[in-house]
Amino acid sequence: MADVNFMTATVAHVDSDYVDTAFGHCETIANDLRGSAAATARYGMLQTGDWTSHIIFLASYKTAADVEKGWDTIAASAGFRAMAADGKSQIKLRNVVRLSDVSIPVKASTGPGYGVITRLGSATPMVDEIRELLPIFIDNGAQILRYGTLVTGSAAGRRLMAVGYPSMAAIDATYEALMASEGYKSIMAQVELDFRNIVRLAG
Repeated sequence: MADVNFMTATVAHVDSDYVDTAFGHCETIANDLRGSAAATARYGMLQTGDWTSHIIFLASYKTAADVEKGWDTIAASAGFRAMAADGKSQIKLRNVVRLSDVSIPVKASTGPGYGVITRLGSATPMVDEIRELLPIFIDNGAQILRYGTLVTGSAAGRRLMAVGYPSMAAIDATYEALMASEGYKSIMAQVELDFRNIVRLAG
């Protein structure tokens, strides 16, 4: 069994004058989750796509019971309650991903500065094909990788990949190498790409 088997992704709109305050509350929520149910918890701001300038919050869990405990932890968190009371943020979506046993070793003691979120459709999970690309991600600086299938929301059944990087330069190097890879070309010929968006992580 993988170390983590589920990931939740929450996207929220925040007023422009509330971003710094919201990040402070997200840090409180993340710390509460790390201390209770979640294996990891990270947040940042989407830089591209339909949800540009929205906050995204990602948490990973070992079990479905931990996901439930995580939701209870969030609801009880002083950070979440403050955001709800302030009236300057609005959750747009929250979905659950069932993760495949695909990951890369943690390479750095500090967290990633950027993330790339990719959603696509495929007839099969394509786990073996994705595994074959892991050396490219590792060699070009990727620090964390999650891949799985959405099990909730309007895109249930689509695949979601989240990859953390130290810099934009590492993202660029990774995709230059991927585009030169026959394995990546084969995957892209078989899937339907919904989006690929960049997140600037804040915690």
